[in-house]
Amino acid sequence: IEKGSTFGTVSGRRQSLLLSQRPDLIPLSVRGHVETRIERLIEGRVDALVLAETGIQRLRTTGVLDGREDLLTAYRIRSDDWPTAPGQGAVCIHCKADRYQELSNLRTILNHAPTESDVIRERTVLDMAGGGCLYPAGIEVHGDDLTVRISPQNWRVTFCEGREYPIFSYNGAFDNFELQLPQDKPPIAKEAIEGPKFISTLNSDRISMVLANEGIAMTNLSVIDLQPNLDSWPQDFLKQYKSKRDWPYLVLTSPFSARCAVLAAESNPDIARIKWVAIGEGTARACFRRGVTVAICAKARNSKEFLNYICSNIGTKTKLLIPRSSVAPTEFVLQLSDAGYDVVDWIGYENKAKNVEPTPVANDDVLVISSSSSAISWAENGLKTPNEIICMGNNTADTILSLEHFKNCNVSVLEGPTTEYLTKWWNQNRRGSDEDETKNKSLD
Repeated sequence: IEKGSTFGTVSGRRQSLLLSQRPDLIPLSVRGHVETRIERLIEGRVDALVLAETGIQRLRTTGVLDGREDLLTAYRIRSDDWPTAPGQGAVCIHCKADRYQELSNLRTILNHAPTESDVIRERTVLDMAGGGCLYPAGIEVHGDDLTVRISPQNWRVTFCEGREYPIFSYNGAFDNFELQLPQDKPPIAKEAIEGPKFISTLNSDRISMVLANEGIAMTNLSVIDLQPNLDSWPQDFLKQYKSKRDWPYLVLTSPFSARCAVLAAESNPDIARIKWVAIGEGTARACFRRGVTVAICAKARNSKEFLNYICSNIGTKTKLLIPRSSVAPTEFVLQLSDAGYDVVDWIGYENKAKNVEPTPVANDDVLVISSSSSAISWAENGLKTPNEIICMGNNTADTILSLEHFKNCNVSVLEGPTTEYLTKWWNQNRRGSDEDETKNKSLD
């Protein structure tokens, strides 16, 4: 799977195990029958799926995959590495308590004793861990053999901060098993990186951590106060639809709109039930950190690419709900309307400039500006500017270029995934120049 690919599963166990090995991947919520999920894969809505092998075998025997097998590639994951969820694959038959004795003979005939024993042992280990149905644990028993993989309960937050998280692993005899729940380790304080740095209004701990691992310093500086406007979000709107297929999509254009959506979903069940579409990885991860896996990640670098993605992958019959900030332009919404979409937009959050104390800025630092409002706030606060500015989106670039405060700055627009672009830019424009300077000094 290529770096930065999306993969579909809503299982916390599968997500945590895969992301512990491939933190570059983006999880998506791909629901429905196995046939539906494979259709999404073929359509390109998702780059990979995590599926039970039994489901795929069923489709092959029923002929559903006929003519499509050449479009698909499957890799078997060993159960030694990825144990199933406790009780997965076992069928349990219930009866009323007052008929238990009456039906005991039938139970004796139907019950498979080895499976019952294995499931009881799996549930025993889960109880030892203090987990429930959604616990990120793989626990598989076959007779006396036990395989366990358990992630920390706060693994999502750790992952979204760009840090590794431990997985408790055990392969051995059930009777010898001793549980040691994985404990998330606090981030290791890294030595201060001397020299030039990024100064960012993105306020992303994850980006800062990833860059620090590459030896690149980033200082986060918030210049905007963003306040959710939850009363303005649509409510009780799903009852008008006869089928889930007709439900609208929630379109999220920034990490903060994602955070507001998660807050809204806590008290607004209709928002929680529909599919969420994220403009890019940062927005998808902002949802994921708070327990929500988006259905679609466009991996778009700007509103133009996001518009093209929607027009290419989402039919115009799908209604789009778009929360935006109080200062966001309506151009994106109007373009979608012109393309034939039924769009409902509203002010989902208020966007106000902060009063910010002056911060040290060197000429060879690089300012990363996330939005037009951040640029305006930076100028209104009279904060010092370095020579180089990298911004997100052409609209932000236009705003920066229109402000007298930035007249002596060189402005470029971020292209591609944020961490990758910033790392590449730094290596080409800062480390490269440092190496050249060192070479020149040695020649002198």
